[in-house]
Amino acid sequence: GQHMATVSQNGTLFVWDAARARRVGCLALASSWMLSCAIEQSSDQLLASGGLDGLCSVYRLANDDDAAMGARGTR
Repeated sequence: GQHMATVSQNGTLFVWDAARARRVGCLALASSWMLSCAIEQSSDQLLASGGLDGLCSVYRLANDDDAAMGARGTR
């Protein structure tokens, strides 16, 4: 896929368009103690994050023709 994700310990996850080097989405996470994140590569539709809270949260990304990506998911 062309997207990548970064997460910070302030509880913010960013989705980036790697080909264009620009941010396309932002997600405020339930926990501020995030350590890792990953995007499923075959379709760029699933995003997972995990941290010191001991939970792995999975989100489905919505891409509306390069509008800001939204995410919704369950923990």
